[in-house]
Amino acid sequence: MLHAFAPLLIPLWTTGFLSTGPHAWWTVPAWLLPMALPVLADRCNWRGWHPGRPVPHPLAYVILGLLAGLFVINTGLLLQMAGQWRWHWPGICHTLADLLAVKFLVGSNAALSGILVAHELIHRPGRFARTLGRSLLILCLYEHFFTEHLRGHHRRVGRPDDPATARPGESYRRFWRRSVPAQFRSAWRLESRRLYRHGLPWWHHRVLQGILAEVSLLFAIGMVFGAAALSAFALQALMAVRNLEAINYLQHWGLTRRPGESPQAHHAWGTDTWCSTHLILGLAHHAHHHQAPGIPYAALSALPESPRLPYGYFFLVFLITYRNERFQALALQELQRRGLVAQANAAPVIRYSPKASPAPTKA
Repeated sequence: MLHAFAPLLIPLWTTGFLSTGPHAWWTVPAWLLPMALPVLADRCNWRGWHPGRPVPHPLAYVILGLLAGLFVINTGLLLQMAGQWRWHWPGICHTLADLLAVKFLVGSNAALSGILVAHELIHRPGRFARTLGRSLLILCLYEHFFTEHLRGHHRRVGRPDDPATARPGESYRRFWRRSVPAQFRSAWRLESRRLYRHGLPWWHHRVLQGILAEVSLLFAIGMVFGAAALSAFALQALMAVRNLEAINYLQHWGLTRRPGESPQAHHAWGTDTWCSTHLILGLAHHAHHHQAPGIPYAALSALPESPRLPYGYFFLVFLITYRNERFQALALQELQRRGLVAQANAAPVIRYSPKASPAPTKA
């Protein structure tokens, strides 16, 4: 049953880093190097030991509560540490090293114990769970994800009108520039329509509520902890969103759904490496999640019909971010092997150009 506590490893490591800061610059690599372990394990496609029994639902809820609590604690520790940074020589060297760790370690933790926990909670039916999920999203400055994910992405996944589905041949940089603002616009429209249908006043607009809460939070952080803490908090949130959108890009890249077709196993990429299965709350079993969105993460399982890449999520996110053409080539090979290229209307691998438009796809 120890595998049930695996999602706590990165948040607890982050707590150790933040509670001992600020740091001398030469100590920061020791905090960052362990973050390479899941990347290397997923590069080797390490499957480890998969227990025969799933995590019991009550224990899974305890894990979610611990993760949410750790995220709030780590956010407070980050603000406290950033308030002690020095910007004059030679202290600025130590500050810049800490900022590097905030980008890679604390940002990754925010994606795991912030956004991914929020994703699990907003899929639960109770008001308390959904309110807690929205609160965690506010701490990541991404509250509109609540509306767009539940009422947009899950209804439109794999279709051209879904901004969170990466198109065939689309690079991550182009996906980021297209998807992030499009998801916000979609969430705003969905909420505006809900208010119109039910005759509700403007202050019931959930996306607007999220914006006001996030702006108020940023103002309070700046006033209480100062500009350095505000910058560190914003960097943490940005990296959390970057990690989330890299996962979004991975989960549906090049997979399209026909009109009227319900989500099937071949509409999401899957993997079953140990790190991808146990460290990130069942995200590796994303196809099952789309078939049954209300199932807790601990009950999700791998579907053999899902297209699979030879590596796990941690290494694939690295490829998506730094060697995107390699990721696209691997994905196309798998789609060709499974006979899904025609369905995906696969386009050639494309390099990003700010002036270029996405390659057209044939009907």
